[in-house]
Amino acid sequence: MTDAVNDVILSEIRNLTQAIRDLQSEVRRSACMVASAQLIAVDASRSEVYATLMDDSLLETTERLTKLLSLSPLK
Repeated sequence: MTDAVNDVILSEIRNLTQAIRDLQSEVRRSACMVASAQLIAVDASRSEVYATLMDDSLLETTERLTKLLSLSPLK
């Protein structure tokens, strides 16, 4: 009976070890997904800031060109 109990315990330890490995793998995969999502969010916010700055820059350039064109007559 001792051998049977030992086999059951050994089998349970193997199952638990595999479950722990699977859990570790899932945690690593989840951590990578979170890191990727954070990078995407940072990139998106940078793009939004850049687009806003470009809009502001284009408006300033348009205003300067309008002033310059209105001051000098075209030949």
